[in-house]
Amino acid sequence: STLSSSSAASDVYKRQIHNVAKIAGVSISTVSRVVNDLDRVAPDTRTRVEKAIRKLGFRPNSRAQALSRKRTDTIGMIVPDFFGQYFAMLMEGAHEEALTKGVHIMVLKAKTPDEKLDAINRLCSEGRADGVILMLSELYPHVLEVAGEIAAPLVVLDKDIRGYRYDNILVDNQLAAYEAAKHFLEVHDVDGLFFVGGSKSNVDSIARARGVFEAIETLKPKAEGRQFFGQGYSYEEGYRIAQAEVLDRIQTGRKYGV
Repeated sequence: STLSSSSAASDVYKRQIHNVAKIAGVSISTVSRVVNDLDRVAPDTRTRVEKAIRKLGFRPNSRAQALSRKRTDTIGMIVPDFFGQYFAMLMEGAHEEALTKGVHIMVLKAKTPDEKLDAINRLCSEGRADGVILMLSELYPHVLEVAGEIAAPLVVLDKDIRGYRYDNILVDNQLAAYEAAKHFLEVHDVDGLFFVGGSKSNVDSIARARGVFEAIETLKPKAEGRQFFGQGYSYEEGYRIAQAEVLDRIQTGRKYGV
């Protein structure tokens, strides 16, 4: 239904362009150049076309224009969650940059591998997007292999995908966690740190945990270091893990490192 409605919109747009060209006495391609504000149109010709457009009450539709160029002017963005400041900032940044380029961002939520593949197919196979930004924090090589079958460009966030042909944007989570741990160990002179992360398969959590323990081993080998992994990054999950740690310390009599 999406494809049929898109095709109908494109047909209507072509008929309108044809009528404008007929009244202005120019070719359809000339009308298209005027509508899309392109060069290579003589001033008097542009004036005739603009008069014809006003006479017919023709209002170029951005969606139809994109379809006529075989583009959607839309970039799909697939994230695992809408919750949290990080995802909000990520989507806002993509939206602001897209605006400067005259395109739109369509955001879909997909957590599991099957959901991610379905989202990619809906965006690309059904012609809804010109390309996809995929946030892939979990270790899902199958998703990358299947995604390779799509013709649209794909940019992967978060996961290091060396060996695949996609563009890749990464945050150095290990270095960031190292610097945070270094601050606690050196500035606050603590004797212990515990790291709380997402699931054990989350590449961000793995890298951050590695950074914390690298700092301990390098800067203060005698300090206590413990790590905890949960089911996600929600406040509730963090509270549950922290509460369990407090109870464990009370019951065992261990002193607080932090």
